[in-house]
Amino acid sequence: TWSAPATRYFILREDDVIEPTTIARYKYWFDAETSGAKAGELASASDTMNIDISDVEAGEHTLWWCVGDSKGAWSEARSTTFNSKSLYNFTVPESGIGTFAADVNLTLPDGLKAHFCTELKETEEGLGIKVVDIDSITGIINQNTGVLLSGTPGETYQLRYTAEEGAEIENNTLVSVVQGSDIASEVGGYANFVMRDGQFVKVAGDNASVPDNSAYLHLPTVVVGEADVIVLNYELESGLNIIKKVDSESMLNGHIYNLNGQRLSVPRQGINIINGRKVIVR
Repeated sequence: TWSAPATRYFILREDDVIEPTTIARYKYWFDAETSGAKAGELASASDTMNIDISDVEAGEHTLWWCVGDSKGAWSEARSTTFNSKSLYNFTVPESGIGTFAADVNLTLPDGLKAHFCTELKETEEGLGIKVVDIDSITGIINQNTGVLLSGTPGETYQLRYTAEEGAEIENNTLVSVVQGSDIASEVGGYANFVMRDGQFVKVAGDNASVPDNSAYLHLPTVVVGEADVIVLNYELESGLNIIKKVDSESMLNGHIYNLNGQRLSVPRQGINIINGRKVIVR
């Protein structure tokens, strides 16, 4: 089936010269920010546009672009969506510290410090988790690593993608959450704690929602006992405080566990959980 014919008239003079045009330049912008359009030159229609997304915040965005010819005419704009992982903004909570994680390696900006959590110890405020600074020389947070970030409360910092890797972290009790998910209060003999106002609070009820790019504490239930709150302990000296000294015979009267929640037949050198209390055997 054909449509009805459409007719247009034109005049061509014998002295008219049709000059060829070539693709010479391009411009692009993100989302609706046309005022921030960036431009570049093209050698031909098959040349490559160089799109810089280093200043685009992490998340889904729309890239708009158009090309121009040698006579100054521009094509219609075209678009495509993409997911940026180049730049992450982190606003420090009023408590001065919060959790963070990403699925790419990121560099730390000036003024923002990163830490990880390791073994528990008794503090004046109660049961506390030991906080250790991440290697400040590299200043890099590795992908899929749960960390604590501290800085000026209310200030927003920018963490940028890097292909380099930072120092490897061992015994980190923080679990990274790149995409938001629900976590249970307890699972498989472990208790889960989420950060609230600068301390970790045990998940209440059946589960709790953990947002994108954050982390939570995952600790053996036998170690934390009935604790509902885990405070942060910034002491960096090695080892833990001795909670209670008892002789070997009295230790055997109760159940014995290591810090991984594994039951032991006899106390071993180091930290043991005996009758729900932490005991150091030297």
